[in-house]
Amino acid sequence: MRKIFLLLVISVCAGQVYSQDSLGNLEELKQLLMQRKDQFDTYAKQADERSGIFGNKTKKDLEKSREILLQIVKIDNSIMDELNRAITNRGMAKADYSTDQLQYTTTIQQLTLAADTLEKQLNIATEAKASLQKKITLQQWAIYFLCAAILIGLWQRFRLMKR
Repeated sequence: MRKIFLLLVISVCAGQVYSQDSLGNLEELKQLLMQRKDQFDTYAKQADERSGIFGNKTKKDLEKSREILLQIVKIDNSIMDELNRAITNRGMAKADYSTDQLQYTTTIQQLTLAADTLEKQLNIATEAKASLQKKITLQQWAIYFLCAAILIGLWQRFRLMKR
């Protein structure tokens, strides 16, 4: 009973680890998208700020905007990496599924071929058995007939000897 319980607990934990891995990618993507949104909002605010004379942008304003844009690009690259990783994992899972399906199909074809071969062999064996059974029956009748002929012959000889 303990072994069954332990096996059940292990299988549930393994299922949770697998689901957490697939959900981990989604959570990380959501987090990266939120960071990107926050950075873009910061960039939009920075683009509206003008601290120069007569409301113009200064060199520092442009540098801050540039830094924010570089951070957005880094986050975009991280998002692309995560998406590529997720697509690769999903593609590998589909490839594994396709490979498994191909193996199952091949196994089914081999087993079907083996079953057909066995059925043909069974039919041949059944026909051979019927043929042998017919021969045996004929031979038994022949033996019965010969035994009857010998017995009749012996009976007649015995009868002639008695006379």
